[in-house]
Amino acid sequence: MDFYERYWSKELEETGYAASPPKWTQEQLTRLTGIIHPFCHGDVLDIGCGDGTFTAQLNMLSEVKKVVGVEVAQRAISCARQKFPEINFQVMSGEKLSFADESFNFISAVEVVEHVLDVERLFLEFNRVMKIGGKLFITTTDFNWPKKAIIAMFFWDKYFNPTNPHIRFFTKATLRNLLEKTGFQIIKYLWNGSYLGIMPKGQIVIAKKIKK
Repeated sequence: MDFYERYWSKELEETGYAASPPKWTQEQLTRLTGIIHPFCHGDVLDIGCGDGTFTAQLNMLSEVKKVVGVEVAQRAISCARQKFPEINFQVMSGEKLSFADESFNFISAVEVVEHVLDVERLFLEFNRVMKIGGKLFITTTDFNWPKKAIIAMFFWDKYFNPTNPHIRFFTKATLRNLLEKTGFQIIKYLWNGSYLGIMPKGQIVIAKKIKK
């Protein structure tokens, strides 16, 4: 069975970090949709949509015309279609999207980019299918130096267990560099939660496509 089919079947060993799909809370959904609401309109693509929970939130935004959710795991897409039959969900890799050039005004990738092997190809596909001036919304981990030190001292085996689905680790600088390399400019940057208000848990980025 494919890795992400097992991931969505919750069959991965629990000895590592992030071995199961995330569970959304209403507080998380409300916070993220509040951040993106001013930027999200027209035709929208949700990459790595999972069971469709966040895609459905996007679909409720007033300026959104159409939403498509894509995910590599058939099991997740089957769940999404059952929960939200009014939304177009497709089994598809973000690294090889089947959509025409400049199809979307807004693309979201929530806790996705850290799972992808060819992450530069993923960002180039974001660029290809997005209209000029369109917005890209990304959330991912923040591998800042204090966090790295804590992981090295206390959580190394758990964080870097060979079965972990997280295979890419971003700092603010490395994420910005990749965005700029693939034709995007950051227009909004936030912490996605924090440890005691002094160290970010993750990153929230909204970037604008400025060139092909």
